[in-house]
Amino acid sequence: MDCREAYPLMHEYLDGTLDDNGKRTLGRHLSGCPSCRDRLESLERTEAYLCMVALEPGAHLSDGFTERVMAALPEPGRMARFKRWMRRHPAASVAAVFALLMMGSFLSLWEGSEYMVLKGTDLDEVVIEGNTVIVPEGATVHGDLLVENGSIKVDGKVEGNLIVVDGNLQLASTASIAGQVTRIDQTIEGIWFRIKQFFSGFAR
Repeated sequence: MDCREAYPLMHEYLDGTLDDNGKRTLGRHLSGCPSCRDRLESLERTEAYLCMVALEPGAHLSDGFTERVMAALPEPGRMARFKRWMRRHPAASVAAVFALLMMGSFLSLWEGSEYMVLKGTDLDEVVIEGNTVIVPEGATVHGDLLVENGSIKVDGKVEGNLIVVDGNLQLASTASIAGQVTRIDQTIEGIWFRIKQFFSGFAR
């Protein structure tokens, strides 16, 4: 810690808002820095004098005294202001951290994945060739089938819904899809689909 970082801690110490860890950190710095020790002693004397004047019967501060004192105080660093705000608003701090984590998750959903993803409850008769999923002629897939970041060629039957995300779909004349066929591209629709998939994982 350097002297510039120690100054805000001194003011927090005098205000009584410095936590135990901060007190230890400040104490270690003061033990090896005579300049900061003198500064803290000067601040303590000033505070004691102000308290004495304020408590003295009939004491009156000149007009604008408070404004001049506040203007003379050093501006706390950004990190010190942030830490002080975190301590004063713990619930909002937790909410902000949660929002940042969720935003990171959504950004990863937006970027998608470079790998092909295949999901279904019945994949025994499905053939995979490179980045292409094939339902051969005469084969039947029971249940829904989802292909992401790849192509699918259906020559046989899918007894459920077929969802293709960021991929190509080829249906042969012999293909039979019992449910709905849905194609989703890398657009807002695709992100919304991924968000629903993301939250469905928590619901299970």
